[in-house]
Amino acid sequence: MVKLGWMGMITGLAVGISLPLGATVQDPALIRELDQNIQELLITRRCDRCNLTTANLSRRPLERVSLRTAVLNGANLSFANLSFANVRGSSLNGANLTAAHLRYTHLTGSALRRAILDNATLFAAQLQGTDLSEAQLQRTDLINADLTAANLNRATLTQSHAQDANFAGVDFTWANLQSTDFYGANFTAATFDHTDLRGANLTNADLTDANFRDALLSGADFTDAVLCRTVMPDGNIVGADCEDAPTADIP
Repeated sequence: MVKLGWMGMITGLAVGISLPLGATVQDPALIRELDQNIQELLITRRCDRCNLTTANLSRRPLERVSLRTAVLNGANLSFANLSFANVRGSSLNGANLTAAHLRYTHLTGSALRRAILDNATLFAAQLQGTDLSEAQLQRTDLINADLTAANLNRATLTQSHAQDANFAGVDFTWANLQSTDFYGANFTAATFDHTDLRGANLTNADLTDANFRDALLSGADFTDAVLCRTVMPDGNIVGADCEDAPTADIP
């Protein structure tokens, strides 16, 4: 229930709205708009271009919904099921997607800066060109996901599963990728400047034109990885001519 407190300040919350503890909202029209948008989404399964900022959609069954170019900044989507949903071009900066189900979800071109995706399932999700900078993806399932040209600058992607995922052209600068399984992943032209890959599994990964300058590789497994014009931490280039591109263990 929304309650008007001293001098007309709104101190309560409308159903489905999540605001920081102690926060106040001064425009009741915004509260009503958000509540209406939540109801529209739940009833029609569609809310393209909607403003759902700070909406509480935790544990909601949202399979196959359409949320194209919607604004979900700071929304609570923990444990929600968004499998097969269309969330292309949307803004989810700072959103909580802990343990969310995002199997085959379309997130192409979306913004997830500082979003929390720990324990989330993004199996075969479409994440091309997404902004995941400073996002948290610990113990996350990215198997077969497509993150072509995504931005994971300073992201935390640790102890996760990303076998056969496509990371072509991804920026991993200053990212933490410790102990993640990247077996068979495509890292063509990916940037690993100052990236922490200690204990990561890159077996059979394609590292053509990848740049590992100043990366931390202690304990990483590069068995049978394709090294073609690959820049190593010390600046040396491996497989410069790419003829019979070498595969090797890298200490």
